[in-house]
Amino acid sequence: MSNWSAAAKYVDLVFGPWGASYNAAVRAGGIMTAGYIDVNLCSGSFPNGSNPYAEPDCAKLSSDAFYSQSGNPQNALSASYNGQIVDEFGNPASASLQAAALAAVQAQLAGLGPLDLVQFDDAATPDEYYQPTKCWGDGTPTGSGYSCNVAPGGTATAPYGSVYSRSQWKSGEAALTAMMPIPVVLNGVGASAQGKETSAAVASVAASAGNAWGGECDTCFFGTSAGVANQWAWSGPLLDNNLTSVMSVVAAGRNLIVVNEDVTDTGRRARALADIMLIYDPNHVYVANAPCGGVSHIHACAEQGLTFYAPRKPYPTSPSALASNTGVYVREFGACYNRGSAIGPCAAVVNPDPTGSHAIPLLSTIYRHTLVLQGTGPCNCYGDSGAVALNGPSAPAVLSAASGYVLLP
Repeated sequence: MSNWSAAAKYVDLVFGPWGASYNAAVRAGGIMTAGYIDVNLCSGSFPNGSNPYAEPDCAKLSSDAFYSQSGNPQNALSASYNGQIVDEFGNPASASLQAAALAAVQAQLAGLGPLDLVQFDDAATPDEYYQPTKCWGDGTPTGSGYSCNVAPGGTATAPYGSVYSRSQWKSGEAALTAMMPIPVVLNGVGASAQGKETSAAVASVAASAGNAWGGECDTCFFGTSAGVANQWAWSGPLLDNNLTSVMSVVAAGRNLIVVNEDVTDTGRRARALADIMLIYDPNHVYVANAPCGGVSHIHACAEQGLTFYAPRKPYPTSPSALASNTGVYVREFGACYNRGSAIGPCAAVVNPDPTGSHAIPLLSTIYRHTLVLQGTGPCNCYGDSGAVALNGPSAPAVLSAASGYVLLP
């Protein structure tokens, strides 16, 4: 992409600019840029599984930078997010980890020039971590998982040492965020420790910490493209956890990025948009659609031209504020637009029940159509193709389990 001012119609933020001249061109086009570090799930030149691209190289840090086994500080709590590299869980309250994080951000600013934001990746607690195996000391990535057979402290289980607690982690992450020279995006709002919380630990940090621009919800509402679509990913407790986390950030006046890593299927994208409308705020909610715009490299899908204003009710602060008398979650908007052109009122209806059907309740407007998406481009432009159809079939009167629709006049 060379004409960044043209891309600015579709794109607000670019992560990880590749070099100083690239960064300058993007920002000159009116688009924000963001650097990247990961000191929460920290990788580096560990012998058992090296990551040459780590920012910073956490293998060079002292043992106090990590959560570790009680009585054995050399045995850091470790995992492998992809079965290939070793990750160690950083203690954000550690002075040595904080110094490494600050140095990494300062180095990016020196090498790339001004950045608007920096992303803290994997901003989640150890008990929210999505892979099941954790070790005391470095284990062995197996290609498809992680083995603790050679880890000096064996398999790690909660409570993950004498230092860690959820409140200690949140306090440390807030302090780490506050000391950065540029505002921070905290990626972990979609994290979940089922049965232990009703919102991600980092949500309160993103909502209240000094210098926090906001949060990032990686794969929230989209899931991943691998295998069969999992209805549990957008219904039941996990949906409520994600909604609660996101609402707390947006209601605090902070920003939220919802990330679609790899879902191109138009039906699943339309379903995800219904969820996003439940937490939508035109000033604070962004969507990153990585798989769209493959030719133009404008990574936006056509549905990102849709905007929603004049909500019928105040911004919701919990899933219960969305619940209708039939159990369906509803959010209606009085003024909706497609690429700046008015399309009238619109609504999102979502059945949060993963197993049962529920009827759409009586709504304030008669909606005769649903949204239908086409293609994987931001528009029929720059070599890509993509469009929205506003005259899709009417929604069923009864929503099947875990289903949802965007309704149009």
